[in-house]
Amino acid sequence: LSKKKCPLRAACYVHIICEETDIHGIAQIKKSHEVEYFIYQHLKYVFEQGLIYLVNGLENIRYSDIHAMSGGVTDSVLNYKLERYGPNVIDVPVPSYIGLFFKEALQPFYIFQAFAVVLWMVDDYRLYATAILIISIGSIGITIY
Repeated sequence: LSKKKCPLRAACYVHIICEETDIHGIAQIKKSHEVEYFIYQHLKYVFEQGLIYLVNGLENIRYSDIHAMSGGVTDSVLNYKLERYGPNVIDVPVPSYIGLFFKEALQPFYIFQAFAVVLWMVDDYRLYATAILIISIGSIGITIY
């Protein structure tokens, strides 16, 4: 990573300086077909016609324009919007049941229950310890389901 000025077309990174707070940042320039952009602080900026634009969603659009698009858009408009805004997708990672089980089992209450079960087993309260163990495992199962 070098800090040499170069033409925008040759750059791989942009150096961002906030004039209000004097905070500096670096963002990687990404290219998607004909659109060049970078993401800084979860906001997408696009290079168009030699200028940098913040990509807004529907903030600066009139309701009549939205109503006019209710019948759909042409393929060229769709491709332009896909390149500029990206797909309308929210990827939410879904943890496995085993991961959720261990995450729940490591809560302080269940750790206490495990130590109590061991203590009751040592003191020959096997039936009570087994009942508490079954109830705790069932409770964890119901919680993660």
